[in-house]
Amino acid sequence: MIQADSLEGERQSDLLARVNARQASFSANDAIIAAFLRDNPILVALSTADQLARTLGVSKAAIVRFAMRLGYAGFRELREDLGQRVTQQQQPEPALALRPEGLEDVGIFLSTKLTSDLASLSTFVASVDQRELLRCARLLVQPTASVFVAGERRGFAAAALAQRLFSWVRPGVRLWRMEEPGLALALDEIRTGDVVLAFAFRRFARVTGVLLEYAREVGATTILVTETLGCPYAELADSIVLCPSAGSSAFDSSVPAVFCVEVLAGLMVKLVGTSVDDRIRELLDSRHASRLEDADESDASNRSIRARTRERRS
Repeated sequence: MIQADSLEGERQSDLLARVNARQASFSANDAIIAAFLRDNPILVALSTADQLARTLGVSKAAIVRFAMRLGYAGFRELREDLGQRVTQQQQPEPALALRPEGLEDVGIFLSTKLTSDLASLSTFVASVDQRELLRCARLLVQPTASVFVAGERRGFAAAALAQRLFSWVRPGVRLWRMEEPGLALALDEIRTGDVVLAFAFRRFARVTGVLLEYAREVGATTILVTETLGCPYAELADSIVLCPSAGSSAFDSSVPAVFCVEVLAGLMVKLVGTSVDDRIRELLDSRHASRLEDADESDASNRSIRARTRERRS
């Protein structure tokens, strides 16, 4: 047994460090529980011993013994400690916890993806070159430059979001599509001094390289948002913003790229001035109010029609 005085100090250390320190003495069941705890800390914090035992195919007693081997009085104490750590890290709770109705796989997937996306976002925030990010925002708000935003495959969704958000901040933002007027005509729209922002994620589309190469040739400034410096078009970019996008499922996560777009849009608003922020808020409010008015008018019209129909029937 661990002495009480040393136990209190140990509880102040990182929980995963405690798991790693004892893994050499773990039983087969302990190893299964520890692996799940490492990958799904939020889900463990939201589960009972019974629920966790059913998910992992071990006994409830094995769950309790595992917690006691880590120095806790039982699994409830471990869960409460883990929950406090999760709260301190400001991690949002998943929509579903473990349930006995066959939703365990859904809960596990949600927790695993959440953990993966949080790790990717944390990596982005910790590693992004903030000066480069600010430089990109300054390039994007140049009043004399047209901005062309492009992306193929998974990058197209990020490009479409960027075009929408940036257009609220400034005019002259185009979503570049090579298939509409044709590649040559689309490229011909880019001029010296313009800004081309391209999103490129694996599998890297060849047309993205064609776009960046042409933009450099005509004197446009190029910005590349990608997941790795190993992107084949990295050397064609004047500025590069790295967005880690490894996923926990068959699909790579687009969350970091979306986060990056929203950060750039926010920086653009700051650079342009608070008047833009006020205008966007007013526009959103007016559109919302207009939708409510339309809904009210439609509802009133429907009630009038129903009333006339009842009168005719009577």
